[in-house]
Order: sequence, then structure tokens, then C-alpha cells
Amino acid sequence: MALQRTGAPGVPAVPGLPATASAGPALSTRETTNRPFVELGVMFGQALGGREPVMQALTNLQNIGAEHGCDAIIAVKLLHYPTSAGPAVVAYGTGVRFLPNPEETTENGLGAASADGAAAPAAAVPGAAQPGTGGAR
Repeated sequence: MALQRTGAPGVPAVPGLPATASAGPALSTRETTNRPFVELGVMFGQALGGREPVMQALTNLQNIGAEHGCDAIIAVKLLHYPTSAGPAVVAYGTGVRFLPNPEETTENGLGAASADGAAAPAAAVPGAAQPGTGGAR
């Protein structure tokens, strides 16, 4: 059983792949994504024993990501270690929230000009680097 998702918000589903939705943000082993994002922090889910501890740890990771408002969790890794109660597995990664693409903000009217001709500011995301403020990622 593979963890799959119908797609991240605003991203079309991939044709030819089944559209089985899972609860929570998308999980990825990639170190980064081609969409702009804000890092929300390291997230982890764990499982102790059981029939499928890896799947349970990944499901718990998705649940934690959903609780923290993540759109995706990238750079997902697994840590296995034995315990007296059975194998323990920890799944961890970086929780991220996607920023709107410039094309999306124009289409949605967030970057459209106001009645006086001045451009309306796009919605700011706390913690995101803003142009001209010296913020770097």
C-alpha cells in the first residue's frame, strides 16, 4: 500500500496515476520543491511495533503535518531501531507551506491593480523573505 495524494493545492493531478487520497500533506523524499515555500519546521511521526510500523509512522507524520497546516513534508527519512516491544520507526521531514505563484496571484486578483492604478499587495506569509527587506533563505 503506497501513500498517495490527489495533489497539492493548486497543482493538477498527474494523468495516468490513481487518485487515491490520503489524509494529510503530501510526503516527499526530495530535498526541495520547484514551488516557493515557507519552512514550518521539522515534523516527525513514530510507531512502535505493530504489523506495519513504517506505514504507521508515515501516517502519523502526515497527521502531525496536517495539524500544523503543512501543504507537504519534504526530505522524509526513516529511522529504525529495536526495542523490547518490537521494532520502532520514526519518520521525519521538513514541513512546508506553499506560497502562491505569481501567475496564481494575478489570476486570483491578489496582485491586480486597484482603482487608482496602484498594485495591490499580495498576501504576506509570516516568516517568508520579502523583497527589499534583506531577508534571505
